[in-house]
Amino acid sequence: MKSSIVINFDKAIRTATLSMENWNSDNTINWSFVESDVYMDISKYYNTSEVDAIMESDFDAYAEETEDWMKNCGVNTFEKFEYLTLL
Repeated sequence: MKSSIVINFDKAIRTATLSMENWNSDNTINWSFVESDVYMDISKYYNTSEVDAIMESDFDAYAEETEDWMKNCGVNTFEKFEYLTLL
């Protein structure tokens, strides 16, 4: 079973990537904005060292996996991303 910080990290990153405000005008995800949103969200519930640890261990991997998935699936707009993510 996943620990609660991992579950909350997953929820926060999903919410942040599904926010149109975190997308650039060229239909790419602005990972700096997503990272900031995720950090602010999970730091409401966990101490700084816990948040720093999960951000360091999981954030870049999630971003890379998402970028690869988008490329492989031809996801090139926010709308396509939103549709396929919410299936």
